[in-house]
Amino acid sequence: MFDSFGLFRRSGVFLSALCMVGIGFPAAAQEAGTYSGQTADGNPISFSLGSDPNTGKLELTSLNVTFKAQCAATGTSVTKGYYIGLATGTDVRKGKVSYVYSADPQIYISTAIDFPNKTTASGSTGSRIALLIPGSPPSKAQLCVSQRQAFQAAFQTAGPAPESIFDSTPTVQWSSKGVVHQITKDR
Repeated sequence: MFDSFGLFRRSGVFLSALCMVGIGFPAAAQEAGTYSGQTADGNPISFSLGSDPNTGKLELTSLNVTFKAQCAATGTSVTKGYYIGLATGTDVRKGKVSYVYSADPQIYISTAIDFPNKTTASGSTGSRIALLIPGSPPSKAQLCVSQRQAFQAAFQTAGPAPESIFDSTPTVQWSSKGVVHQITKDR
């Protein structure tokens, strides 16, 4: 005969055994919305998660990253900020998502994000951009590199991320000397 106390005790032993063999319960998942934080060199980074309309799973829908890149040819550095809107997001799998933007041959941005819990994210980002070497008119280009660096971010807004305004192409937007530039590339 089982009483409620005996059944509870047996269930507790069973759950403890499951945890000991590594079958435990999944950790708290990340949430749809916007996360923002800083890279190791103090620049801002933010990104949004939304629901994949086909699978219902969370996906990366936008990335906004600022970085300082060293330019070897001139010995200077440049700070650039890029917003990347993803029309077809990149799925979050097992609490992680990685994204590489390389649709434009002058811009390469690689970002990896890990969600250890519902309210924080961490990861790394790095970039390479091609810039003209100043001249009148410029006749050479140089590679400017922001080495891969760590970042920390915190959950900012609850609920679904804003829907993408883009159709089926990734869009990059950046600002330089007060002028906003935007590139839309076909996949």
